[in-house]
Amino acid sequence: MNNNKSKKGRTMKFKSMAVFVFVWCMLAGSTAWGAYEKSGLIYYPTNGTELIAMHNSVVARGLTAHYKLTNNGSGSTTAYVLTSGVTFESYETLEFENGAMIDASAVTLTMDNPYLVEAGRDQQIFTTGSLIEFSRKGGEVEYGCLLQILQEC
Repeated sequence: MNNNKSKKGRTMKFKSMAVFVFVWCMLAGSTAWGAYEKSGLIYYPTNGTELIAMHNSVVARGLTAHYKLTNNGSGSTTAYVLTSGVTFESYETLEFENGAMIDASAVTLTMDNPYLVEAGRDQQIFTTGSLIEFSRKGGEVEYGCLLQILQEC
């Protein structure tokens, strides 16, 4: 009888320890990886400021990342307004849901090349007036010319 109580106590301690470890990993994981990471190395920013913060975190660690820009559904488009210039590296990909756009009209957005963009063929992904640089192309591109470059690649 006393032996059963001992086993039950050990089982209870083990279950409690497992729950504690699970909760600790979830909480510690969100701070260790940043509060913005949702699934592996796929990021879902909700605005331009979060996109820049995620980018800075990824570049500091040198990890491959995929950013999914979504349309929040409150209108026909969702603009991710960039408040500072940003350079997306060759290991970062931007995927645009229909209606999601980056507004880089007040800053310069630099990307390694057009292959880092995933969007529909005729989808508008930058607001009018956004200045985009492709480091492999060696020049600046206004939004209107960007579609032509993406289709030529």
